[in-house]
Amino acid sequence: MKVTDVIRSGHHKRYTVIKEIATKNRPNAHVYLCEDENGQKFVAKYFYNQPPMPYVAYAKYNHYGRRRDGSRLVFEEIRKASKSYGFIIDHVERIKFNGKWVIILQYIEGVTLTDFIKNNTADKAVLSAAVAALARTLSEWHSNGFAHGDPHLDNSIIDISDVQDFKVYLIDYCQIHHKNFHYCKHFNCFTPNPEKRLNEDLINPSKRFGKGFKFEISEFSKNLGYADDLTVIFEENYSRQLI
Repeated sequence: MKVTDVIRSGHHKRYTVIKEIATKNRPNAHVYLCEDENGQKFVAKYFYNQPPMPYVAYAKYNHYGRRRDGSRLVFEEIRKASKSYGFIIDHVERIKFNGKWVIILQYIEGVTLTDFIKNNTADKAVLSAAVAALARTLSEWHSNGFAHGDPHLDNSIIDISDVQDFKVYLIDYCQIHHKNFHYCKHFNCFTPNPEKRLNEDLINPSKRFGKGFKFEISEFSKNLGYADDLTVIFEENYSRQLI
């Protein structure tokens, strides 16, 4: 895929590729900014290398697979969830392009929380507001039974359009969990401990995928000379009441 390419959907929509977005997804997917005929911006996640799979052969205890969100069943489950929950990024369409799969996603104007923290290291008040926003978002996910599954700060985007009220979105749902998802049932993701996946989003001891959102906030807090202050802010704004 290249700039000016046009992705045509089965719904008679056209998405024109504008530029590649810096991503750490390679070699699993390239991520592009695109826009439709009305100038509305979207993200196109292009699985150019290997086809998406809902899980891989060695997944005995989990649905491992870095391209899961591009597979038909998993994409449709996430798309349906995105229609019901405002904290889930909209999954718009799944399209075959040049013999490969691409998914069209909601576009959020912002930066990763990793970059945001690095760009504001000296402003503790701003960092505290961003950490609080992350904690509130994670509370929404967990209270509604969703776990991200790959919890690190590069998988969070902070919308900086309103500096008085930061909003954080979690992105890249290749390892998303919910008790009603097909493969979560298949691999018993929520049994015998129904909160195991939620806890892994905070601190992940498995050494697979992200180390945990709370863990990385704690590391940043100490490395920036704020002791446990940012961790405390996270804890004060994080709570969950499973629905």
